Amino acid sequence: MAASSTPEQGMPALDRIECTLRDLTASMVTKADLQAITTTIQDTLWTEVAGIRTELTAQAGCITATEEASAALAARVAATDTAVARQGEMLLSMRLHLEDVDNRGRRCNIRVRGVPESEGTENAEEILTELFRSLLQPSPPPEIEFERAHRALRPRAAEDGPRDLICCLHSFSFMAKAWERQTWPFRVA
Repeated sequence: MAASSTPEQGMPALDRIECTLRDLTASMVTKADLQAITTTIQDTLWTEVAGIRTELTAQAGCITATEEASAALAARVAATDTAVARQGEMLLSMRLHLEDVDNRGRRCNIRVRGVPESEGTENAEEILTELFRSLLQPSPPPEIEFERAHRALRPRAAEDGPRDLICCLHSFSFMAKAWERQTWPFRVA
C-alpha cells in the first residue's frame, strides 16, 4: 500500500519544525490580546467591587441607624427604670406616711370589748364614763373628758357579739389603775 504523502512529509525535518513553530506562534496569544483580556477582567472586577461598595454603604447606614436606635432605646429604658425606682420609693414613703397619719388618730384610742349593746339608741360617752368611774372607785374623777367615743364601725350581727366601744381621752393620768387588770365587772346583776 502506498502511503499518502502530505506536503510536510516531503520536507526536511528542520523545515517541518519551522513550519510547526510558525503555526504555534501564529496561534499564540498576543500582547494586545492579553491587554484586552486584562482590561475586560479589570472592568468586571471594578463593576463588582462598585456594587459591593454600594451594598456595604447601605448596610453601614442600616447598622448605624440600628445602633443609634438601640442607644436611644437603652437610654429610654434606663430613664424608665430610674422613674419606676423613684416611684417605688415615693409609693413606699407615701404608704408609710399614710400609715403614720392613720395611726396618729388611733394612738390614743382605747378599745373596750364585751360591753353589751342595748336595744335602741345608746350614748357611748355615758357608758364609758360609767365604766371608768366604776374602775376608779373609791375616788372617781369629777369629770372624764372624751375627745371622741363611739361603737366600732361594723354592721351589727348577733352572732359576732357586741361591737367594741372605742374612745380617745384627753387625759391618761387615771388609766394606770385600769391597766393593772385585764377584765372588770361592769353592770353585773
